[in-house]
Amino acid sequence: MFYFGIVFFMIAYIFANYTYDINYNDNKKFTLTGKIVDISFSAKNESITVYSNKHNSKIIVYIENGKYNFKIGNIILVKGVFKSYKKPTSKGEFNSLKFHKSRNEIGYIYEESIEILDKNYNVILNGIIELKNRMEYSIDLIYDKHKRGLIKSILFGDKSELKPETKVLYQDNGISHLLAISGLHLSFIGLAICEAIRKFSKSYLISTVITLSIMGAYIVICGLGPSICRAYIMLVLFMLSKVFGRSVDIATSLSISAIISISLNVYVTLNQGFIFSYLSVLLLGVILPYFEINIFFKLIIFQLGILPIVVLYYFSYPTYSIIINLIVIPLFAVLLVAALLSIGLFDIYYIGSIVFSKIANMIINLYEIICKLFLRLPFNSLKIGKPNYVSILLYYLIYSICLIILYTKRNLDKNEKDEIYKEKNWFYFTSYFTIKCRNFIYKQFK
Repeated sequence: MFYFGIVFFMIAYIFANYTYDINYNDNKKFTLTGKIVDISFSAKNESITVYSNKHNSKIIVYIENGKYNFKIGNIILVKGVFKSYKKPTSKGEFNSLKFHKSRNEIGYIYEESIEILDKNYNVILNGIIELKNRMEYSIDLIYDKHKRGLIKSILFGDKSELKPETKVLYQDNGISHLLAISGLHLSFIGLAICEAIRKFSKSYLISTVITLSIMGAYIVICGLGPSICRAYIMLVLFMLSKVFGRSVDIATSLSISAIISISLNVYVTLNQGFIFSYLSVLLLGVILPYFEINIFFKLIIFQLGILPIVVLYYFSYPTYSIIINLIVIPLFAVLLVAALLSIGLFDIYYIGSIVFSKIANMIINLYEIICKLFLRLPFNSLKIGKPNYVSILLYYLIYSICLIILYTKRNLDKNEKDEIYKEKNWFYFTSYFTIKCRNFIYKQFK
C-alpha cells in the first residue's frame, strides 16, 4: 500500500502540473447555477463559494456585506462578469491559478444579480459556521488587534486578519508552519478529547464517535485544508483500528489518506500545504523511527528532508530554523490549549478566559522576541533561488542513499540477516539490497 501510494501521488502530481492551466472565458457575462458550500466574511465584502455541477468545480461569488441572507445548502442563480485566476507573469510571483486550482476553484464573479432557487439548507453546517462566527467574535473581544489575527490563523487557518509583518517574521525564521492549522493541531486536540471522554464514558466506541464528530466539525470550521484532512483521515483510521482491535501503521494510513484526497481532487497535489504535510509525516512517522539517535540529529535529518521543498516555494532557507523550532514547538502545545480555553471559557467564566488569554499572549510575545533575536544574527538566511525539478530529484536520491547507508552502518551490521526476512518491511529490504550492492562493488574494486 505504501509503494502504491507513492506511485499514485507521482502520477497525479505530473498530471496536475500539465493540465491545471485551462483557459476560461474572462470578462464575459456569466450565468452560474449551483449550491452554496461555504460563506466567508471580511471587512470589505462577503464571499460565497458555489459548487457548479456543470464545471465540476467551485466558483467564488463576491457580494456586499449584509445584502443577502444566504445559508449553506441554498441553490442559487448568479449573473455577473466571470474572471479566472491567472498564472504569474514573472518568476517568483505567487501562482494564484495553481493555488486556487488545488482548492478546486476556477474563478470568481462580482455579482450583478442573484436569485435563490431553493431555500433548503444544511442545518448542521450552518450551525458549525455560526459557532465559528461566535468564536471569532470572542477572539475579537479578548485579544488586541495585533494578536487576534495570529490566534485566528493558528486555531482556524484564517489568515485574512494576519499582519503581513507577522507572516514575514515567522516565514524568515522557518516557523511559518505554526501559522496554518495543521495535522499537528488536529492530532493533539483529537487525542486529548478522546482520552478525556473515555475516562468518563469507559467506552472506546463512544469516545471515538464523539471525538470524530467534534473533530469533523472542527475541520469544517478550518476550511477543509489538505493538511487537516490528511490528519483527520489518519485519526479516523487510528481510532477505528482501536475499536475493532486491529493495528494500522503510519505508512499505510498515510498512503490511504493520500489516495482518498487525490481521488477527490487530483489538483490538491499542487497545494504546498499538501506537500509539506505528507512529507513531514513521511519523515517523522515513517523514516525517523528507524534511527535510534537523539532528537537534535533527528531534527537535522528532518530539516534536510524538507529543505528542497522550502527552497522551491520560498527561494531561501532560514539557517537557524532547527534551533528556533527546538525552542518554539514545545511551547506550542501550551499556546494552543491556552487559546482554546480562553475562547471556551469566555461565556462561562470570564476571569478564567482572561487568565488563559494572558498565557497565550506571553507565548506569542516570546515567539516574537526569539524571531527578532535570531534575525539579528549573521547569515540568518541562505538565498538559494528556485531549484529545478531535476536538482530536487537528484538531491532526494543522494539524501535517500545517505539515509540507507547510515541505517545499514548502525543497524544491519549488528543484527542477524534472518531478522530482515522476519520483519518483511520495505525499509529493511531496501537497506539489505543496498548493503549487498555496496559489498559487491567493494569486491570488484579490490
